[in-house]
Amino acid sequence: EDPLWGAVVTAYMKELLGHNQWIEFFAEGSRSRTGRVMPARIGLLKVCVEALAVGSVKEIFVVPAALSYERCLEGSSHINELTGVRKTKESLPALIRASPSALSNNLGATHLSFGNPIRLSDMLLKDKANDSGDAKIMRVTRQLAYDIGQGMVNGLRVTTTGILAGVLLRKGGKF
Repeated sequence: EDPLWGAVVTAYMKELLGHNQWIEFFAEGSRSRTGRVMPARIGLLKVCVEALAVGSVKEIFVVPAALSYERCLEGSSHINELTGVRKTKESLPALIRASPSALSNNLGATHLSFGNPIRLSDMLLKDKANDSGDAKIMRVTRQLAYDIGQGMVNGLRVTTTGILAGVLLRKGGKF
């Protein structure tokens, strides 16, 4: 991670929050090919919690969102990787080459659902530990990350592809 990049993004986020701007970002930082909810990355979440804790903003609401769809866009390449073929590095030229065929594919039904809004001020108040500062901010940020993941899981639709993936990926299970 580049410290300069982190400082610039943090300053930009704080500026947006200070001006009560809506901010959208993907807390997972990446997507899962299996549909499994990945743990939230806490960097940008921590910036939000810090801004509220120091009084830069009056309130922040976080709304978990889940996007689920029937078919994995990169299904064939994922199967190749599972059999030992090296993953092709993603690049802009590769994205441009793949776009026409990817956009013409039928990915099945797509579902977008939203979890209950999370009020960050309530999370800060609920934290009853006697410490303050960085320890409290990190604890609340980790709890926020967990709550976002739960909100996403609760909003996911059960699809036939998801059920099949769950059966095939079952640990230690036998057919």
